[in-house]
Amino acid sequence: MEGTDDVCIRHAMPVDMSSCPNHLISVNQACFPDSIKTFAGEFDGQSMLVWKTTPLPIRCVVRGYLAGAGWREYRETGEICGNKLPSGLVESQRLPAPIFAPTIKSVERNENIHYHALQSLLGETPH
Repeated sequence: MEGTDDVCIRHAMPVDMSSCPNHLISVNQACFPDSIKTFAGEFDGQSMLVWKTTPLPIRCVVRGYLAGAGWREYRETGEICGNKLPSGLVESQRLPAPIFAPTIKSVERNENIHYHALQSLLGETPH
């Protein structure tokens, strides 16, 4: 990341990602478009130049407690996003271990989806 020691950027990307494809183009203001260089003092050390992309319609959630949409799904199926949970859990109870519970964005609210559905959406086949 071009030797920056900026707190904002180190928080967003705490490890050197140069060997891994990602959205970052540069944190060096000399590489930024001329049209915004006049504002350099306002965003110095707080900005990244990144590739424009279309966000994925998903949220990656790690649940540690049985609440919200996870609680609703658990009451109906005993699972959250394909993760089978012990019976008898109560709302807002701490889960035995954190679980990956992806959701897909819909018009009204996010909906839990099974891990395999997430893989299909992203073009991955389950292992």
